[in-house]
Amino acid sequence: MNSKSGSERGASVTSLSPWQRSRRRQSTLADVQRVVRAADLPARVARATELEAYFAVKQLGASDAAPLLAHLSAEQVRALWDFEAWSGDGLRPSELLVWAQAFREAGPEALVRAFFALDREAAAALLARRLWVALKPKDHDAADPSEGPPLPEWVQDEHIDVAETPDGRFWIAARRSDASGDEPVDEEERKAVLELVAELYRSPDWEDAAGLLRLAEADLPSDLEETALRFRNARLEDLGFPAPDRAREVYAPVDPTVELTRTWQPWGADATVWLPDRYGAALEGTPLRTALEAVVDVQTFARLESELVPLLHAVLVADRIDPAADAPVREAVARTAGVLMVALQAPDSPWEPAERLRRIPVRMLFRAGHSFLLRLKARADALRRGPIYGLLEASDHGALEVLGARRPWFPEGLEAHPDPVDPARAAVGRPFRGWADVEQVGRWLQDLEGLEAADRAMGLGARIQGLDEPVWPPAPEERTLRRALTTGAAWTLLGEGFGFEPIAAGRLPELADRMPGLQPARVARAVATELGGRGGLSEGAVQGLLWTLTLGLTALRDELMPAVGQGQVDPRYVEAVLRRPA
Repeated sequence: MNSKSGSERGASVTSLSPWQRSRRRQSTLADVQRVVRAADLPARVARATELEAYFAVKQLGASDAAPLLAHLSAEQVRALWDFEAWSGDGLRPSELLVWAQAFREAGPEALVRAFFALDREAAAALLARRLWVALKPKDHDAADPSEGPPLPEWVQDEHIDVAETPDGRFWIAARRSDASGDEPVDEEERKAVLELVAELYRSPDWEDAAGLLRLAEADLPSDLEETALRFRNARLEDLGFPAPDRAREVYAPVDPTVELTRTWQPWGADATVWLPDRYGAALEGTPLRTALEAVVDVQTFARLESELVPLLHAVLVADRIDPAADAPVREAVARTAGVLMVALQAPDSPWEPAERLRRIPVRMLFRAGHSFLLRLKARADALRRGPIYGLLEASDHGALEVLGARRPWFPEGLEAHPDPVDPARAAVGRPFRGWADVEQVGRWLQDLEGLEAADRAMGLGARIQGLDEPVWPPAPEERTLRRALTTGAAWTLLGEGFGFEPIAAGRLPELADRMPGLQPARVARAVATELGGRGGLSEGAVQGLLWTLTLGLTALRDELMPAVGQGQVDPRYVEAVLRRPA
């Protein structure tokens, strides 16, 4: 017998943070493979929100979702149609019929219930795009439709299989191409739409099916779709998915230093929006998740959760990401989390990150963070348009492309800056994770901008391009600023004046013997200082030269050290300097 008192048992229970309680609440249908075998599946589906049910169905896929589809409410089915039956501004009849077949697997009742959950205009538009539909005149004999008043040409076409509906009101035939264009319709779809009509007529609500056919016969598919689309967009708004033009507003730039210092006042929120499991799972492992778990005030966390979900939805809409697409959604959530952390950790606010979470709306935090990234992107774009872009290393090109994307990414090759950009990861981007990434990119851009300033003051690019003799390594890598400046530094090591002339292969053993004990940073500083004084360079330009020279001299030392004392150097394996072909 357990002798512990109630107070002792209560003391042994660990209190859950608001974040942990939210994650538990999200698990209604999260483990969908286990849930579909649970005895309480109907109850679980009934407790799920429209989004939770939709994500669970999509996780199973149309071919395996029948156990869930059989228990969806009309609202949950409608959400499924709203996401799956539309693409951009148009209805997707093929996708709609795929899901209709999935509902048929769940039973005829499930199919009929699901189809009638569609807006009448959307259902009629599907029938109009996939069927020929004509009212059957009362004085016509179905066995001989050629007699009587004029009929539509397709009814009299001997190559079209015309069928009469069970109520005798309509002639129908499956189209071979979509009514809205010349897109062909395959035989499976033609068969599926006829079976759908037959199934609807077998239901107690067959009069509603006749009404849909009448609507399909009388109205243009485009008019029906336009009306249905308005209804669909309004429901998505209710689920937190804004129209595309308003969704893109989350990326509108602001002055982040102003927004992060405004006197935002704390407020409460009606927590009617829960974080879906797929979003919560995607936040695991991000710094934002750690920040959210540190929030202990229930009201503050409820407000954050209710603001974070619409923000994520807006990002998905603005970037045209299917909310059920696993990898793109995880990437979008991670990117959004990183942008928020940029704003939370930026030094431009009088409040610590936790206080910013409490004071500043999540949407404004995102816009401020994104605006910081847009500043980096603008600098990258300026360098890509600038005079030295063609003289930079290929790895720098890749990193600038990543940073200059429509949504800026952190170039993975910059992880170790000021070391060289990793060529293998130069063009690979990942989400920014916080302010440290912004500073890392900022230092790299500053070095490139300093190099550009040195080029403007000293005409480095023109001098490099003016070399009229063949050099090694061959194009397109030979005449970069780093390789040319390293060549100049190498001439100073050989006791001669700084210059860009290629080094003869016969001088390479002498240069190799000067590598032991070489301190690239010290030599680079001496050369950069001399060039700066000679050219009247700014501090930034000297810093750009110093960074470039350090990288080049380090590479040169690594290449020549194995040849020290050998009396010969194979010039094919010396890439750090310009040299005459052997």
